[in-house]
Amino acid sequence: MLRFRILFPIVCALLIGLSTGVRSLNFAVLFFVPVVWFSAPSRLSAYLAALAFYLSNSYGIVTGAAIYFSLGLPAWSSVRYLSLLWVGSSLTLALPWGLLWTAPGAPFRSKALRVLGVFVLLTLPPVGMWGWTSPLLCAGYLLPYTREAGIVLLLIAWPALWHCAEQRRGAFLTVLVVLTLYAAYMSPSSRLQARSPENWKGIYTPFGLLYSGSSDALSAYMRYRVLSVILAKTTEKYIVLPETIAGWWGSPTEDLWRPTTDLFASQGRTFFVGAETTLRGTKKYYNVVQIRGGNTGTVRQRYTVPISMWNPFREDSVVADWFGGNGIAKVDGLSVGVLVCYEPFIYYPCLMTLTRRPDVLVAISNSWWSRTTNIPMLSDKSVTSWALLFDVPLVLSKNI
Repeated sequence: MLRFRILFPIVCALLIGLSTGVRSLNFAVLFFVPVVWFSAPSRLSAYLAALAFYLSNSYGIVTGAAIYFSLGLPAWSSVRYLSLLWVGSSLTLALPWGLLWTAPGAPFRSKALRVLGVFVLLTLPPVGMWGWTSPLLCAGYLLPYTREAGIVLLLIAWPALWHCAEQRRGAFLTVLVVLTLYAAYMSPSSRLQARSPENWKGIYTPFGLLYSGSSDALSAYMRYRVLSVILAKTTEKYIVLPETIAGWWGSPTEDLWRPTTDLFASQGRTFFVGAETTLRGTKKYYNVVQIRGGNTGTVRQRYTVPISMWNPFREDSVVADWFGGNGIAKVDGLSVGVLVCYEPFIYYPCLMTLTRRPDVLVAISNSWWSRTTNIPMLSDKSVTSWALLFDVPLVLSKNI
């Protein structure tokens, strides 16, 4: 019996993590927190269950990182990188679940504070820098259009379910299974899609291999030749292009894009394009979104991918701007929320952007390195959850 009590939450968390899409998000909200914290007989068991969830849910990092770093498996250097990105991140994300676990019979107030404490630790740096696949991401699918209230309801519901479970364990588990199956397979929330804004268009490009920090001017020029034709054929007022697609953005790049910028300005239209700008006096750079045409502006990426992009020990690292902005751009009187790269995975930048009540949410990425994994799909589901939760129209743009 003791062995079953130890293995049950770990196996459940593993299966939840391996499932994908909307169904996995529904499973996470109805199963992950109650099962891990209610069923785990010890702090170690709770930690191992959380570790199983994060490892299984983020398995795409293994393949994606190997492609990104151009490493041949099973070379030792590849194992080292993958261990740091996949296993290392999962080990740290599981820590709050183990540290703040409490034994059955604790007061309701203690349970509620511990659940809140877990998500505070998972949201804020340093753990928040890679705090992906949070169970809170299911709020948009299960409680659409409820905004901040949906997050609060979940944070209250979890300890409430946990507390009730101690009184009637068998009945609780039966109801939990029924609700989970309903939410995953029959609930209308499983089929919810974020609405698209009128007169906006997100462009998907097939350029493939495209590294951040690459200064290949010839490739950037050839991409512009293709993109300028695509943009000239569009009719929507607002066009969104993928992350990094313009390369380094300085005076030469500004001049290169001038014909398209002038064309859009003359038509009263605006385009968003992913690019990079140098931090003056250094080799470091910012990952940005340039806004040109009828409007002009720049939005910096706040949370950048650790190791592959942000690396404090490298002179040519991208600059992290964690608390430097809210990801909001003003375009023709509209408030536009901008999420770049893997920010849709991370709770803090999304929360800071969506609580500003944007009129449109834009998410751009460069997913060539992970197109054979579950990462692009999880990114889309994450940002869709945010759009549903705050009832904001969504525009996606990717380079694949």
